[in-house]
Parts: sequence; structure tokens; C-alpha cells
Amino acid sequence: MRVERSSDVASSDRGFNFRVDHLSVGLKQRTVRGAALTIASQSLRMLMHLGSTAVLARQLAPEDFGLVGMVSVVTGALMVFSNLGISSAIIQRPEIDNRQMSTLFWINFGLGAGLTLLTVAIAPALAWFYHDQRLVALTVAMGFGFLISGVGVQHGALLRREMRFGVLAAIEIGSIVVAAATGILLASIRFGYWSLALMQLAALFTISGAAWTFCGWRPGWPCRAAGIGPMVAFGAHVTTFGALNFVVRNCDNMLIGWRWGAAELGQYSKAYQLSLFPLAQIIAPITNVAVPALSRLQHDPIRYRQYYLEAIRLIGYCTTPLVLFLGVCSREIVYLILGPQWSQAGHLFQLLILSSVGQPIASTTGWLFQSRDRARAMARWGLISGPIFVLSFIIGLPWGAEGVAISYIVAGWLLAYPCFVMAVRSTPVSMTDIGLACYRPLTVGLLAGIAMFVTRSTAAPGHGMLLTLVLTGSAGLIATLLVGCFWMAVREDFGGMIRILRNIARP
Repeated sequence: MRVERSSDVASSDRGFNFRVDHLSVGLKQRTVRGAALTIASQSLRMLMHLGSTAVLARQLAPEDFGLVGMVSVVTGALMVFSNLGISSAIIQRPEIDNRQMSTLFWINFGLGAGLTLLTVAIAPALAWFYHDQRLVALTVAMGFGFLISGVGVQHGALLRREMRFGVLAAIEIGSIVVAAATGILLASIRFGYWSLALMQLAALFTISGAAWTFCGWRPGWPCRAAGIGPMVAFGAHVTTFGALNFVVRNCDNMLIGWRWGAAELGQYSKAYQLSLFPLAQIIAPITNVAVPALSRLQHDPIRYRQYYLEAIRLIGYCTTPLVLFLGVCSREIVYLILGPQWSQAGHLFQLLILSSVGQPIASTTGWLFQSRDRARAMARWGLISGPIFVLSFIIGLPWGAEGVAISYIVAGWLLAYPCFVMAVRSTPVSMTDIGLACYRPLTVGLLAGIAMFVTRSTAAPGHGMLLTLVLTGSAGLIATLLVGCFWMAVREDFGGMIRILRNIARP
């Protein structure tokens, strides 16, 4: 590494402004607009993804998805280490300069290149483990995703730090359009599982290229005296938690693929992806907005507490009825999206989605850890919870994918409370605050779920699947509105949500 002169640094800094103090002015309105814009873009992405999934599920066999799932266990685990949590550190830090950004960029680039070479090296071992030589070439190809991603991750982090959510939304939508077009085209000319792998690479390439285009920052040379130690330490703890979390999220796939084969894994992995996907369209965009906003408020405890509680209350009202609707109508949803060959996935989807009633709110514990610079505590929690989840998968494995799913559900519910207890330490938020914020949304959601269950159970057998979905969803919506009419506190919550929507439209 060469050492930059101070004149070089000053010259470089004039080309890009890294300051974010101005974002604290009108922060609530900015974050509300950002959340609305990001959720809207995520909803559009969800529709496009579901559409492409419906097409691909009919063009490809479950075994094709299972093969890519086997490789994704390894590449996904290594992807956690692709930037050492540096992007999270960039978003969380109050101040950063060009020397630090440039040095971190070259670290990311080196990591991406190294992980690509590592993936190529372990491809034969992966094929041996799963007893399938097709995985050698597939693993090598998917390994280049590390190099592509490493080039653009820094620029994406800068866009999030500056809360440029409109640009990020455009990039995400563009990437899924390119990926879907690539996958469907290749599947139509009988590329099989290669269409799934190449569509992932197309999405990563689009994201990195667009981030470079819209960000405007260009890296300089690395510098030994950049003072990146605290950020690397923060990122290392975030990475530790991410790695442990990924192992937990994918150890079930690895075990099922090893014990029961690609076809069983294809059914399970697709059900698992579907169970996470709708909620991810709500939680992921809110997280992208909430973590930068809470980081700006970390020295203002009153606003910090208010912001967090309002956010989880909103998440509860939005996600609880949705989760229960998906669970009640799981058979119809899986049949319409994937087709008749995925009947086993329908049952697994119902198990997994009903376990996710409290998962959206529980996922916000990461906001508390990261925004308060408590990545070390988050890593410690990962070291506690990770082995428990892995043990639960091993216990359920003899009963196939269904046994693994049930074991995962039980472990998740047992660990939810201690996770919150650890997350709220050293924050202005208490467990009582969280309980009061979640009580009404969860109650309303459960009442709506009962109404949907009764409607779905009494629907005439002659009704088509689409009509059943419409009637069930309408029953849940009507039940929610009726509760809001007669429960004063819920009506006030709804009024607050309406005011938030009005603020979005204000200049």
C-alpha cells in the first residue's frame, strides 16, 4: 500500500461529500418517504419475482432448484465474508473520509477475488460431498458472484448512508428485470439448472454496475494510516453474526440434501424461500431505512425510542394478517405459483409461514444492535443461538424435511424472548415498551386470522382458487377494519398510520 499525501486526500474529498449531518433535519419525513418508496419498489420486485418463479417452476424440475440450492449453501455462506460487514460500518459511522473509503474498497475487492478462487478450489469437494459431478462446473460459475459483488458493495453502502432510497429502488427493480429475463430465456432453450445460476450472476452484475453509475464516488489508492481499525472491528462482529446466522439458515438445506437428496431439498428450499419472500419485501426495505435513521439518532434517546416503537408497531399491523393469510391459503398459493408438481412444498410452506407470525418484529433486534454500535453483543448472541438451531435440525432430520421444519419452528419460538432481552440492553427501549407496542397489532392480526380461517373452511368446494383467495383476504381485511372501529386504541394507531401516509405526499 502506498501512503497518500494530505493534499491528495483533500483533492479526493472535494469530489465527493461524505457528511450526513444534514440528514438529521426532517429525518422522520425522509425516512417515512424512503420506507414507502422502498416498500413500493419491493412490492413490484415481489410481483416480478413471483411471476418469474411461476414460469421457471413450470419449465424446470425440482431437481434443478435442488442442485442450485446445494451450491448456494456454500456460496451463500462465503458471501457473508465478502465484505466483512464493512458496508454496515459505513452506514453506522457518523463521519468517514475518502482515505477510509478507498482503503475499504480495495479490501472488499481483494476479498471478492479471494473468495472466487476459494470457491473454484472447493468445487470438487462439494461434488464429492453430494455425490454429483455436475456441481463442479456449477460451483465454479457461481463463485464469480463474489468478484462481481465485491466491486460494487462499497458504492451501494454509500447510497444507503446518504439515504438515496429512490436510486436504490431503481437499481433493485432493474436487477430483477435483468435476472428474470435471463433466467426465463435460458430455461426456454433448455439450459436447465444453468438458467438459475446465470440469472443470479446477471442480477449481481446489474447491481454493481448501476451502483457505480449512480453513486459518483471513485476509489483512490489504499492508505495504511486511514484509521479504519474501528470500522473493521465493527464489521468483523457483524460478519461473525451474519456467518452464524447463515449457517443456521442453510444448515437445514445442507443436511436435507445430504440425507434425502436433491428432489427433497428442492421441495423444502422452495417452500422456505416462499415463506420468507413476502415478509422480506416488507422487512428488508424498512431495515434499509431504519438502520441509517436510528444510527443518526443514537445520541437522542427520546427520538430513538419513539422511532423504534413506531416502526415495530407498523410492522406488526402490516405483517401479522399477511402471514396468517398465507398460512390459511397455503395450498392455493403454492399451487398457483409453482404448479401441481410441488404438492409437498405446499404443506412445508404452511408449517414454515405459520411459524413466522412474530418473526418480522423479532428481526428488528438487529436494528438495535447495529445502530447502537453493539455488533460485539450481536455476535455473542449468534454464538449462543446458532448451535441450538443446528442441533434442532439434526434432531428433526430423521423425519425428513417436515421434521426439520418443525424443529426449526420450536427452536425459533424458544429463542425469541432471550434475543430481545439481550438486544435492548444499553438502549432507551425496554421490554415493556416492546410488549405494549406489539400487543395491539398481534391481537388485531390474530382476530383477522380467525376470520380468514373460518371463511376458508366454509368456502364451497366449487369455488375456484382465485375466488377462495379473494374471499379469504376480504374477510381478514373486513375483520381488521371492524376491530379498528370498536377498539379506540387501534383506531388511534390507524389514524397515526394515515398521518404518516399523508406526510409522504408533502413536499
